[in-house]
Amino acid sequence: MQVAGGGNHSLALQSNGTVVAWGYNYYGETNVPNGLTDVVAIAACTAYSVALVPDGSVVAWPSNNVYILPNGLSNVVSIALGFDHALAIFQIVYYLTILNI
Repeated sequence: MQVAGGGNHSLALQSNGTVVAWGYNYYGETNVPNGLTDVVAIAACTAYSVALVPDGSVVAWPSNNVYILPNGLSNVVSIALGFDHALAIFQIVYYLTILNI
């Protein structure tokens, strides 16, 4: 379980992996996307909210605006939001190929 506070709204990550939001909803920041489940982390800011899901991708709302997060984020392990910016920590995956010559 986790809580996050935005400018005028708040989020709670419940033990079942769903998100509850409340507060000022001028931009849609409390409109949690339908079907958002298995969430592992949340963050909130002035006018938007984000959730980290198990596959390492990040869901942002309202509208998953590209100014919040670039499309195609993957291997994310941690998220945070500032007043007008988002941060993500990535897991770097290395692949080693052994050649038998």
